[in-house]
Amino acid sequence: MFFTLVASILYTLSFPFFSIWWLCFFALVPFFWALEKASQPWKNAALGFLFGAGMVLGTAHWLFYALIHEYEKTWTTALFFVSAFAILPYGLLFSCFALAYGYLKRDSLFFYALVVPGLWACMEFLKQVIPCMVPWADLGYAALGGRYYVQIAELCGGLGVSFFLVMVNSLIGYLGREFMKGKIRDVRACLKKNRFAVGLLFLAFAMPHVYGIVRLLPDEKEPAGQPIQATLVQACFSQKDRWSGLGFANRIRTYVKLSELDSITPPGIVMWPETVLNSSTRVDDNFFRDVIRAIGPNNLLISGGLRKPPNGQGTFNTAFFISGQGRVTAYDKHILLPYAENAPAGDVLGDYYTAPSQFIPGLSPLCMDTSLGKIGASICFEILYPGHVRKSVCDGARVLVNLSNDSWFNSTMPYMHLDAARMRAIENRRYVLRASNSGFCAIIAPDGSVEAQSDLGKPQMIRGICTPSDKLTPFSCFGSWVVYLAGLAVLVGFLTRRQLKIRMTVRQPPKQQTGRPTA
Repeated sequence: MFFTLVASILYTLSFPFFSIWWLCFFALVPFFWALEKASQPWKNAALGFLFGAGMVLGTAHWLFYALIHEYEKTWTTALFFVSAFAILPYGLLFSCFALAYGYLKRDSLFFYALVVPGLWACMEFLKQVIPCMVPWADLGYAALGGRYYVQIAELCGGLGVSFFLVMVNSLIGYLGREFMKGKIRDVRACLKKNRFAVGLLFLAFAMPHVYGIVRLLPDEKEPAGQPIQATLVQACFSQKDRWSGLGFANRIRTYVKLSELDSITPPGIVMWPETVLNSSTRVDDNFFRDVIRAIGPNNLLISGGLRKPPNGQGTFNTAFFISGQGRVTAYDKHILLPYAENAPAGDVLGDYYTAPSQFIPGLSPLCMDTSLGKIGASICFEILYPGHVRKSVCDGARVLVNLSNDSWFNSTMPYMHLDAARMRAIENRRYVLRASNSGFCAIIAPDGSVEAQSDLGKPQMIRGICTPSDKLTPFSCFGSWVVYLAGLAVLVGFLTRRQLKIRMTVRQPPKQQTGRPTA
């Protein structure tokens, strides 16, 4: 149990605020050691649940703040919600990982080098497909602090980065156990005996670094498209202001003033966050005509808001694309936030001021055809889903935009949400423009570096240049192929375990019958 708690603490420290990113190379080692020592399946399950609970409390503690200060729930209600809908599902998921670890465990390099990373990658992928879960705090995001190691994401995605990091952790754990088993604890002798494992560890650690260094060498080729000036605005309105229904006109005036529309050098993109045009009754043709006149003929305004479907039933969480040439299109959010925008387990949180109790998922294209070319859209936590963003790139998106609202939360959440946008930029080698109500607004380069960033919680406008691109990365073309590799490794581990068990059963000598001889 102690080792598992240490592992969950090290895992948490590798993410913001602390951002001791290099801990991701060995944070899981104590957890793997604990699983090695567990002698019964229920102990594995308990250790996995403990690690999952520690990971949730360490990286998603801001849920308490959102529930108490925004939803105005009591601390007991907040504790129940976090326990039932965060700690429980993630704890069970990690319990499944720990049970599979214990079941497939073999004293072989194949298990530690491929099966363990494969199990972990499959587990992270499940977070993307289980409706009541959010793919939060994947291990690969921690490597963003190092810049170079994470560049392999353009080949294998964020899941691939996690795969290699877990391989490093697993091999370190394997070598540590081999060293501790020796009667004479000679490091040189241990390394010599396990030189193949040492070689694999070196490759898993060094190859991504070398690839990243080479990949980030200056490229003298001409950019793919005409540079576009990006203006990103955050006005820091509170959640109550957003849904009060009384301050719509004031919000628009504030955003127009902060945008400094007269100083934009066309072609330009102006981005307002998810929280601005939140009155579907006021966002009509007359409103759009006023906006079109204000932004100029060669510019594009992208703003979040609400939209009713043609039949008037339900509400979309929408990103409006308003061209100065008079064209208005809308992207409706496809993936809804569990329990806040939909109710996978019933209406648990209840109404929030005048906000819709539930949104309806959108069916609009992920890639919007605009006056400035094709742009891939995502709203808020959709940026956590690599397949969602990748599809917009495959559909032709040359720039990616993400409209968000992180004012629900405090603490580490805005930092980790920003890191997700950085990972999507690397995976697809696209500029990502991110506008958030209270921060962070950011212009993110294709290598994941942040070229411009707003301050957290301060009304502000940032401006910079982004360059559209048509190039497709291996990840953009083939997606999360690492999941197939991970599944294959786990399947081979399962089959070889069964064969080993059969051989041991066949080779076991028959039991000697004892007893008094009969006449």
